[in-house]
Amino acid sequence: ESRVADIAVSGDFGVLNIGKGVGIYGTLAIGDAGSAMGVGLFSPNQGDATAGRIGNGYFYANFNPRVIYTSPDMGGLQFKVGAFQPEKPDGNTDALTETPRLEANVVWSSDMVTLWTSGFTQAVDSNDPAVDDFTMNGIDFGGALALGDLGLRANYAMTQGTGNFVFGGHGFAGGAQEEDADQWYVEGTYDIGRATLGASYGEGSDDLADIDTDMTMIFARYKATDAWTILAEIQDFSSDAPDSDYSAVILGSQLTF
Repeated sequence: ESRVADIAVSGDFGVLNIGKGVGIYGTLAIGDAGSAMGVGLFSPNQGDATAGRIGNGYFYANFNPRVIYTSPDMGGLQFKVGAFQPEKPDGNTDALTETPRLEANVVWSSDMVTLWTSGFTQAVDSNDPAVDDFTMNGIDFGGALALGDLGLRANYAMTQGTGNFVFGGHGFAGGAQEEDADQWYVEGTYDIGRATLGASYGEGSDDLADIDTDMTMIFARYKATDAWTILAEIQDFSSDAPDSDYSAVILGSQLTF
């Protein structure tokens, strides 16, 4: 049940990864500073786990068996394409997923700017005559700008047939084949010596559940030593789902060795 078990073969041709590991779709959006060493969304509705900006800014790039090819860097332009073990709609035994899920991204980077887009598609067939076959798919667009000590980052994602959180997040009974969802976030950070101050805001919308969410995060990091970082975070989360709104003040630290 390891999340990562990977073999990488590299050369002038690029890199070929074979095994189990993180996905391609949405991965670059997860590079926000607020979630990287912070908490983000936490809720009993998410299994008491902390979730960063999943569902309120970016999709969960799940760990699956896959084969990924990464191209060489071509003057700042690079792409990935991969075939992944497909996911069934949540808890449904009438679904057939006989072909791999395909994921890909394209990234362009310079000294100050990074731009990206990624996407996925996966066919889902049904043995239930009352349920039509459908395709899960999604696409996102994002970018990051570094201006000295100032950093800006944004991402927009939309999916069909699976919702805002994870592949196959809803079963046939929930009408996943008709589901449309989208989400986005913006973030700004500023470095002052060993400290980083930041703020971000993001929203998510899912028409199947008819639920809109939004989350504001204000955070600070202080690198006390090369190994020890002190963390502080204030957040406010609101949702159309019952008993889901909350505000939180979070203090903590991280030791890296």
